[in-house]
Amino acid sequence: MKKITLLLLVIVTLSCNLSREQKDKSSSTFSDEIINISNKEAKLLYEKSIESAKNNDFKTELSLLIKADSICPNTPCILTNIGTDYAIFKDYTLAINYYDRVLNINSQYSKVHVNYAKVLNHLERYSEAVEIEKKGLEIDSIHELDKKMLLFSLGITYSKLEKYDLALNALTKANECSNHEYKKDEIKGLEDYIKSKMKNK
Repeated sequence: MKKITLLLLVIVTLSCNLSREQKDKSSSTFSDEIINISNKEAKLLYEKSIESAKNNDFKTELSLLIKADSICPNTPCILTNIGTDYAIFKDYTLAINYYDRVLNINSQYSKVHVNYAKVLNHLERYSEAVEIEKKGLEIDSIHELDKKMLLFSLGITYSKLEKYDLALNALTKANECSNHEYKKDEIKGLEDYIKSKMKNK
């Protein structure tokens, strides 16, 4: 039981540690979305911001992203990362404002659903998180890593709501995604915790 409790604490820490999750954002942002920045100068600033994020220099990242946004406004990947930086700096109201802007511009941009759900879970707004996660998972062209991140997030959210069957279902689907090693240990730990809770009911 102590081992399972420790695993849960690790999982909760990972789900709430937005600085660490920013690294996930950085490593997965270089997909098709980056070529959708129409302005070359804004694209270069965006690429530099990703390098800053990889070095945990989020102040520089935010500054670069704000400059990129001023040159090429209403670009989902830029606005999403600005929102996530504000979340890291604990300005959750601004973060959510940026995420909502992205959804109004392009609700099919899956990465905003991933980062939005993390913030809502951090704020313990679990019902809203489920809604965002489900909408993200409905996107036909969702990137496979984003899908796995959303399913893992959904598993965490449902476990917080004590909807354990739904949580296990989400985690099973997460394991079926590609990127098999991504959060493998965290998913296994959460599955073990949920199964122990179900036995004790």
